[in-house]
Amino acid sequence: MHNKKHLINNLEFAQSGQSAIGTLNLADCVRLRDSLDINSQDFKLNYTLVGQVNLGSEARLNLKINTLLPCVCQRCLETVNIVLDLNIHYLVSSKSSEELDSVDDVDWLETDMEMDLDTLIEDEVLVAFPFAPMHQSCLAMTMVSGEKPNPFAALKMLKK
Repeated sequence: MHNKKHLINNLEFAQSGQSAIGTLNLADCVRLRDSLDINSQDFKLNYTLVGQVNLGSEARLNLKINTLLPCVCQRCLETVNIVLDLNIHYLVSSKSSEELDSVDDVDWLETDMEMDLDTLIEDEVLVAFPFAPMHQSCLAMTMVSGEKPNPFAALKMLKK
């Protein structure tokens, strides 16, 4: 397990057009680790962060995350691997969130001189994490309706 944090000045990163490519070990993602079926295998999360300034002089970050999440199937309790391929766009600004409500195509990040990149990545994976991961075959076996047959219906038939 590592304790090294990847801190960046997100505004400077975006304005200077920097980029970062790296991997995170899923076992190091403390909040995510409890929801995963990580055993002896070394599961990695790949990411790319690219900074840019658009035509309106707005600082933006583009985060791409690609990983295979080893989850526990909520039907059979065996491991199911979920492919996660995310592409998130951020607007980096010191403006208040109310001023940025009209911007729908990107998420907003507050200007931060020491933004923890690992925490941001883990946050995005947690948001995208499936509520109840299941194999396709297990998903087909789920009941469509929550209604159960009345156990006394058979007795009604005997009455006739």
